Amino acid sequence: MKTRYFSSVIALLALVAPWSMQAQTPTHQSVVNNSIGSTSSVVNGVTADANGNMIITGWRTDALDLGGTAYAQGPGAIFLAKFNAQGNELWTKVSGSAEMFGNHKGMSVATDGAGNIYNAGWIFGQEQATFDGTTLPLGTFGFVAKYTQVGTLLWVKAFPGGVNAIAVDGNGNPFINLGDATIEKLDPANGNSVASAAGSGDLQNVLYHNIEIDASNNVIAQWGNKITKYDNALNQLWSTPLVKPNLAESFRISVDDSGDVWATFYALFGTVTLGGTDYTTFPNGYIYRLDGTSGAVSNCASPGAYKIKKVFHTGGGELNAFGDFAFNDPYMVKYDVNLTALQSVLSFDTKDVVSIGPDCFVLGGAHDADITLDGTTYTRPNGSGQENAIAGYLCAGTVGMEESAAAATLFALAPNPAADRVSITTASQTKWVELTDLRGSTLLRLPVRAGRCDIDLSRLANGVYLVRDDAGHAQRLVIAR
Repeated sequence: MKTRYFSSVIALLALVAPWSMQAQTPTHQSVVNNSIGSTSSVVNGVTADANGNMIITGWRTDALDLGGTAYAQGPGAIFLAKFNAQGNELWTKVSGSAEMFGNHKGMSVATDGAGNIYNAGWIFGQEQATFDGTTLPLGTFGFVAKYTQVGTLLWVKAFPGGVNAIAVDGNGNPFINLGDATIEKLDPANGNSVASAAGSGDLQNVLYHNIEIDASNNVIAQWGNKITKYDNALNQLWSTPLVKPNLAESFRISVDDSGDVWATFYALFGTVTLGGTDYTTFPNGYIYRLDGTSGAVSNCASPGAYKIKKVFHTGGGELNAFGDFAFNDPYMVKYDVNLTALQSVLSFDTKDVVSIGPDCFVLGGAHDADITLDGTTYTRPNGSGQENAIAGYLCAGTVGMEESAAAATLFALAPNPAADRVSITTASQTKWVELTDLRGSTLLRLPVRAGRCDIDLSRLANGVYLVRDDAGHAQRLVIAR
């Protein structure tokens, strides 16, 4: 994160003002950061489970304390940690070796429907890495480790290349982006490969080469110079190339409720070709959308000379963009369909972010100086200018939903907690309601008639869900039997 100046904040506020007064601006909540050491630590991957708990992974070169267990510098360069929605540490562990040069990295983390946690990343092949007593052989360059929801290691698998990303489908099958040439489907029982497909990508920004799973369990991989969609057996459905010069970067992709893919790129100069169109107005960042069925480019436009690292498209047509904006300061900016900025939130250098509900996100990354977020200051231990691990929630209202007195009168759930059925009362003009898990995946969408809708919950597991309507109201629903 670059040093901030007051003028840069004023410049960005001028850019986005006046923002919408109808939507509540998200605030940072339950933020955790490393409080000891004097060299580097970074959060590379984040996710949330069905109960809204935050899970993070990353790497360190020094002592680490994320608000619970403290680890001295030494064995275990890879960290994995789980926190509840209040930011309290549930458990933390370190793995790898005593390699303290940043070559062992936790790159990505994902959960399945049972709450099991998958951690994936890189290993420095010339040193052995140990995970809860299991040591991987020399020559290992990548790993996937599976844990229970309470942090018990079930298995760890070695790979001959770095694992950049992992995602889990609705049936509990993990998929990994292995190096820059392969995508693998793994057996959740032991990590063995059960299907494989060629991907082939560039080596630039491999941190941002992620995988997304859509509602039909199709697999979409970001390779840097292309985005490729596969079915669940890893048969290729389409691939859309991005032809770009050396000083052009691609970042993480996301998938919206309709199955369309949202992506970004940034270039200093030269020509970037996407969907048969050349883009030469640089330096600029661009946001583009790919049709989920064909991979065709639906639109591509630039909000300015910003390095946008991930974009989320909502049902109302708005975009939430995370990245580096004015003077390289990190922000979350909300845009309307015309890329007019509606609101902004100053944040930290975000390496990964996931949506867990309407205007609610989990994000992780680093800060290299003391920072103040929504009135709370987070210090860099010992005044060091190195990157320091940080993660937390950025949500409107409280974590997981928007809350207001007005919303409660227009949108009510009863009973809540519920067992097998819930009744929803809405405004008379409401057209539909939908139920999602806390990772943002839509499970049900039903029409509303005369301001009322009933949802059958009998096929859903116990846990926490979100219910929202087409007007943007949202409530958290607890299923407990």
